[in-house]
Amino acid sequence: MIVRFLAIFGLLGLGLWGCSQDSTELSPIHEYAHTASPGGHMHAYVYEYGEGAEGLTQVVIDIDSGRCGSGSVSAYGTGLNFRLRWIDDNNLEVIHPANIDIQHNVSGSVLQCLDKKIKVHTAARE
Repeated sequence: MIVRFLAIFGLLGLGLWGCSQDSTELSPIHEYAHTASPGGHMHAYVYEYGEGAEGLTQVVIDIDSGRCGSGSVSAYGTGLNFRLRWIDDNNLEVIHPANIDIQHNVSGSVLQCLDKKIKVHTAARE
């Protein structure tokens, strides 16, 4: 739960950073997907903030029942309809529209928390 709070707080920070100088309103953060790994110890969420091309969609992974977590992939824009599918407890597939640019976080496609590793695979949907 603390990981989700921190991830949302981080997205809120991105929302503040991404606001124009004329804007004093914060963009709402919306969670539209959540799925647990087969073993139930890993959770993946899709959050978006802002609207349209000015917004951001990000996949956040809660690793090992909240021991730690991280943003994994993101793309500019909202309404992208990311889909999440756990291949097994160590592999998550993020299915996205083919016409968008997907970015992994700085650690790349593998996220690690102590002895747990999650590989994030991306697959374009036609």
